[in-house]
Amino acid sequence: MSKTLPTPGLEDEAAAELVALTAAVEKARQNKRGVPHSEMREWLLELAEGRFDAPPPKARNL
Repeated sequence: MSKTLPTPGLEDEAAAELVALTAAVEKARQNKRGVPHSEMREWLLELAEGRFDAPPPKARNL
């Protein structure tokens, strides 16, 4: 059985992914719009009961 060679640039790729994820999280935290958990949960429960026409909750400033 042969050893696999390390993928060149894998550390660079991981570092780039970390930078991108960090930027995405920061952008999301700056966005003050959203849906409260309780309203989202209620809507998902309606969907689970088969009410596929249930209107989704509206995002608003929190």
